[in-house]
Amino acid sequence: MPTYEYRCSSCLTTLERRQSFAEAPLVECPDCGGDLRRVLSAVGGIFQGNGWDSTESRTATDSVKPEKAEKVEKPEKCETCPSEPACASASAKP
Repeated sequence: MPTYEYRCSSCLTTLERRQSFAEAPLVECPDCGGDLRRVLSAVGGIFQGNGWDSTESRTATDSVKPEKAEKVEKPEKCETCPSEPACASASAKP
């Protein structure tokens, strides 16, 4: 059963009552007999299911930053054919 908060418009007294959905809301203040109004307030969110907890949404490898890639050396250019980055004659040099 939900708990409802009421506030009297005359004496500003606040009270809470557990009521079922089928019950009619309170209309009269028990202290002074003034009009009661239901007070609306923010409710806490409940997130259910997978992925809401920080430990469920990440794996151990996701939390580690990838290391920088090592620099790859460019192959030497061939003297006989300079347009090619590497050819058989460049690798055959003694």
